[in-house]
Amino acid sequence: MASLSTALQSVKVVRTMEKISFFFGVMSLLLTALLFGMAPQWLHITYTVQAAILLPLRAYYYKKRAWHYFLFDLCYYATILNFIFIWFAPSSATLWIACYCMSHGSLASAVITWRNSLVFHDFDKVTSLFIHIYAPLVFTVIRHHYPGVESRFPAVAKAPRLEPLKAFGFSAVIYIIWQALYYKFVLIDRRKKIESGERTTSFSWMLNDRRGVIGRMLGRVPQRYREFSFMTGQLIYTMVVELPVLVLYQSSFWSATYLLFLFSMSVWNGGGFYIEVFGRKFERELEALRKELAQVSASRSGADTPAERLDGLHSRTASEDDASVVTESPVFVAQDISLVETPISTLDLSDSSEQALATPTEKKKDK
Repeated sequence: MASLSTALQSVKVVRTMEKISFFFGVMSLLLTALLFGMAPQWLHITYTVQAAILLPLRAYYYKKRAWHYFLFDLCYYATILNFIFIWFAPSSATLWIACYCMSHGSLASAVITWRNSLVFHDFDKVTSLFIHIYAPLVFTVIRHHYPGVESRFPAVAKAPRLEPLKAFGFSAVIYIIWQALYYKFVLIDRRKKIESGERTTSFSWMLNDRRGVIGRMLGRVPQRYREFSFMTGQLIYTMVVELPVLVLYQSSFWSATYLLFLFSMSVWNGGGFYIEVFGRKFERELEALRKELAQVSASRSGADTPAERLDGLHSRTASEDDASVVTESPVFVAQDISLVETPISTLDLSDSSEQALATPTEKKKDK
């Protein structure tokens, strides 16, 4: 009984957290839309406040599950640089260009690459989408829609146009600094924990993901060259996904189109999550019901033995009539219909929620 009580309490806690996440996600989306239309100069403040809530919670959650090496990934490094620019170095043209390029490059492209999903009830998915889509939104607003931007962010006035060599050069230097730190403090200093399986990183996860393109490609590379190949490939990827910034920096229309495309991809992925996961849950419920009804039918036919038939045709007929009355009674039919026609929204989704948070791969598909 104690274990049952604990399990029920755990389910209640999970559902409460899902409700909180759903509320937070919907209200954040509504607030962002209102601020974008009515007071865009407040959007970077909203970005900061939400990050101050979501990122510490993610750090606690990942540390508790030994996933915290994912927090050394490029997206968190770029997010920190964004806040340094916004609050401490708004006059630095170099940092402005680097942050703009990385926000619209590596961060934004992760929505597609890692299949970020707009799943309001899933706190981890909400956080991942926030990290990757809010940064390009904020920097688009600063570049194209911020009233009196020169006084709040003087760096924008210093860079009326993006020079390709400078833009890619600044972001490449920022990337190389991050990659060197990551290689030293994660891949070398903590190599034993990673190789033993105590800790997981983006590199180790993708290497072991044989179904993924990167995992299959790295699997063909000799082991001693895999880390170097991965880092080189990631640098090339970072530069390639930044190519659109040359157009986005000059055009508010294409910037809006790009953001709308990213958001539509997250909505599509979220819709797929709800349909696939909840649909499979519904199918399992129906299959369990079918098996249960088959067992009931088999037990009835097994109970009707030849000896019972010899005891009296009348009693057997009476029993069959009773069974017929039961199966055709409103209560039985109502229960049967309620099981078969249970709406998806009323199903027990606790196990699908656990599945969604079971591994950091959702965060990475999600990243």
